[in-house]
Amino acid sequence: MNTLGPTLLLAIMAFSWGWQDFSNLNWQDYNDVEQGLENFIDDYIQQNLPGASDIQFYDFRSEGIDESNIRVFFEYKFNHPIESEGALEDTSLKLKGFTTLEKKMDEQSEYWQMGEIKILEESISYLKELIVTGADLENSDPESL
Repeated sequence: MNTLGPTLLLAIMAFSWGWQDFSNLNWQDYNDVEQGLENFIDDYIQQNLPGASDIQFYDFRSEGIDESNIRVFFEYKFNHPIESEGALEDTSLKLKGFTTLEKKMDEQSEYWQMGEIKILEESISYLKELIVTGADLENSDPESL
């Protein structure tokens, strides 16, 4: 009786994985999409945030939605100076999100078209200690906090 639970769980998992067999997508599709998205994000950061450095990707995983759509989840961080009261503060920005890509074909090739990127979490960490006093809070605009 103790083996019925795990056996039933394995049977349900095997059925659900087989049920979502997207035969047009293979591991190379997933790998190509993940690598392309990583390159896109890296290029975008370098072009639009010239002070950015130390770009690190932590998580790239993808799942098939149907025969021609993939959802890719990602997490990455990079260092970037942010201006604060006339001085540059070294910060680390971390973003987590996902995008959905659709497989398209034209006369010459197949390609993946990205609709939009959704950022689910965003955080900023100061690399140097940031000290805030009561006077700083009294003199600040409440809407900027």
